[in-house]
This record gives sequence, structure tokens and C-alpha cells, in this order.
Amino acid sequence: MPEISYRRKLSFGTIESHLRQLLELKRIDIEELLPKEKIELITKASEGKERLKEIKDSLPEEISYGEIKYVLTYLGRFKDKEKERKTSIQSTINTYIGNYCYRKCFNHDDVLTECFKKFEELAEKMKDTPITIKELKSMLDNDEIRVCKLPIEKRKVPVIGIGLRIWKIIIRISGRLK
Repeated sequence: MPEISYRRKLSFGTIESHLRQLLELKRIDIEELLPKEKIELITKASEGKERLKEIKDSLPEEISYGEIKYVLTYLGRFKDKEKERKTSIQSTINTYIGNYCYRKCFNHDDVLTECFKKFEELAEKMKDTPITIKELKSMLDNDEIRVCKLPIEKRKVPVIGIGLRIWKIIIRISGRLK
């Protein structure tokens, strides 16, 4: 992991988040990240426990929170609190723009400018409404709110898919992440 982090100029947390997204989308298998024994150990330790700290405290010290999150994601039990946290509409829009608009339309300034104006109008209309990024993305993806000029099928393609081949290559080159 340190080598990937250094080469890609990304934090461990960002890399782990990308890998969890790939697990969630079933684009990689858990056994590409962790040995079977570790998966079984974490699975058993997590039974009947909700909190990460509870699980971590019942495992050997060398098992990281990131590894626990991989297994919980694989089991469909990891809740990304950031996606569930309600913030102001402007903060949520800023997050959405950074995570989706800039990545999908990075070379189309005219499209981005038009969308930003629509987002400003939306922020003004909903100024006192707390909302999660998940809720905003769902409304945009389903055309409940019309801002994006991309066709719906392109909006719904996960951004992570763009770099999928690169991640798979990195994982295979570096062997199992430790």
C-alpha cells in the first residue's frame, strides 16, 4: 500500500475508499485484497458487533481498520458515514461537483459553467435544506433535479469505473495489499 500511495500521490484512506467502492461494485474480489484466513478471522470477529472499534478490539493488533472495512464491505455491512451525513445543500453540492462533475466533464468548461449556474439556483432554492450526498446524487441521477447535461446512462456510470483497469493492474503488480 505505501508504494501505491507514493506512486499515485494518494492517501491510504483514498486508496482504501476506492478499493471498497470496487468491492461494492463487485469489480474486484475480496481475495484479491486479503488472504482467505484473514477474511474468515475478521468475519467471525464481526459477528454480533456493529461498531468498528468493537471488532478491532477483538482482533490481533496487526489487522487494520482498512482490512476490517474491506471485509464488512464484502459482507454488505459497512456503512460509509460520510455518505449518510446530512450537510447544507451548498456543502453537498460542492462535494458532488468535486467527486462527479469535474471528473466526468473535466475537459468541457462550457458544460461545467452551465451546470454550475444551475447548481447555484438549486442552492438558493434549497438553502436551509440539509441533504446527504447519496440523496443529492440519487435525485440528479433520476432527473428529479435537472442540472447535468449528460445522458442519464452516463451519469449513472460510477466514476471509479474510469480508473478500474489501472487499479486492477496496481493490485496485481503489488501482490496482495498488506
